[in-house]
Amino acid sequence: AGAMTIATVYSLGAGSTRAFQEQNRISQAQAAVRSGMEHVRRDFSRAGFGATPDSGTSASDGDRGANPAGCAVTPGFRLVGFAVNDNAYTAQLWLADDAHNRVQADGVVMSGNFATGDHYLVSEIVGGTTISLQQTRQSFRRSFGSPLNAQRFEEAFQVGRWVYLVSETGRRVARAITGVNGATATVTVSPAITTGCFGYGRGARISPISRIEYYAASPVTDAAFQWLLPRGTAAERTARGVDQAILARREVTFADTTPPTPVANSERVVLEYLVHFNAAITRDTAAAGVPAPNLVETLAGDGGAALLAAAPSRARAVRVTVGARTPGVDPNFVWTGPRVSQRASLR
Repeated sequence: AGAMTIATVYSLGAGSTRAFQEQNRISQAQAAVRSGMEHVRRDFSRAGFGATPDSGTSASDGDRGANPAGCAVTPGFRLVGFAVNDNAYTAQLWLADDAHNRVQADGVVMSGNFATGDHYLVSEIVGGTTISLQQTRQSFRRSFGSPLNAQRFEEAFQVGRWVYLVSETGRRVARAITGVNGATATVTVSPAITTGCFGYGRGARISPISRIEYYAASPVTDAAFQWLLPRGTAAERTARGVDQAILARREVTFADTTPPTPVANSERVVLEYLVHFNAAITRDTAAAGVPAPNLVETLAGDGGAALLAAAPSRARAVRVTVGARTPGVDPNFVWTGPRVSQRASLR
C-alpha cells in the first residue's frame, strides 16, 4: 500500500511538472513573438517617415524632376521607403524544408527616419555643402536637448546616412552625409546643393534618413550572432536539437547591392528560434487618374515583391507573419522512426 501511494504521488507530481514546463515553454515563446512583432510594427510603420515612399523611377533622376533655372544637379540616388526581397533568407531557417513545412524568410529593406521622431528646420546652407540647423525650435530641443547634446546629434546624423530636405516652396533633395559637428549642429553633405536648386535653405525641413533591413540569420554562419551559440561542437549542438535561426535587424548602406551591404556593428536580435517570416503587400491597383482605390493584397508567387519594386508608392499596407518555436525539444512530441532518430536534430 505504501509503495502504491508513493508511486501515485510520484506519477501525479511528474505529470504536473511536465505540464508546468510545457506551459512555461509556450508562454515564453508567445511573449518572445509578441515582443518581436512590436519591434516589427514600430519600424514598419515608419517606412518612408521624413522622406518619401518612392523618389523616382531610377537612380539617375532621383527626386528632382525637371531642373529649374540655375540648377544642374544629377544625383545618383533613388529613395524607396519599402522593398521586399522575397524568400531571400529561407536557407538560414533551422527548419528550412519548404516542401513539408511551408516556411520561408523574406528580407525587408526600409528607408526613413528611424533615428528620431521629428523633422527639423534649416538655418542656412553654406557653400552648398554645410547645413546648419535651427536650435531654438521645439522639435530640435525635444530630440537633442537644450543645451545641445552633441553626442545625441551625431548619433542621429551619422556619416553614411542621408538627409532629406524639403524647401518652403516644396523643392525636395536628398544628400549623403559626409561629416557632422554635434557641437554646432551642422551637417556636411555631398554633392553640393546649388542656389538655383534650393536657395539658401533657410526654413527648409530636414530629416536624417537611414536604411534598415529585417532578415533571418543563423548564428552558425553569421559571425555577428555567434555569441548566441551554446557551448559544444556543431555535432553536439545538432544532436541536442539546439540549432536555431533568428529574426535580426541591421542598418545597411545606401549602395545598390544585393544583398544590401550592412553597416558594421549595427546588428541586433529581434526574435530567437525563428521558423517563418513573410511580408504580404496590399497595393492600390487603380488606373492612373482614378480617385477610388482598388486595394489588392498580393500573396501568391513573390509576395508582391516585383510589383512593389516597380511602383513602391502604390503600397498601402503590409501584413507580416512571424513564426517561432520553443527553445527546447518537447518530450511529448510524437516522434517517428527508430529510437536513434529521437535524439537527432529537429531539422
